[in-house]
Amino acid sequence: DNQLDSLPTGFVDGTVIAATANMSLFPHETAACVTVKINDPEGDAYSASDQDGYVLFKHDVVADNSTAALVNYVATEITKGTYTVDASGTIVQETTGYE
Repeated sequence: DNQLDSLPTGFVDGTVIAATANMSLFPHETAACVTVKINDPEGDAYSASDQDGYVLFKHDVVADNSTAALVNYVATEITKGTYTVDASGTIVQETTGYE
């Protein structure tokens, strides 16, 4: 549990970010440490040395001034299909990769 109050999404300023198959960019790779990504699940503050973003592959979940301990929530970085996520957190598979 990452203790998020809301799900960070690729929905920025009312515009959905383009569909992606890259899970190291999904759903929100630009959530900046310190200003958006503030504390880790233990309550420790992230620093500029931690990796930005809330992502499914190679996520920096621990605020330790490093990007050495990364977590994978999915098995592979690149999926066959492409995905988007809306402001409410609903994930849509745009392509299956078998078209």
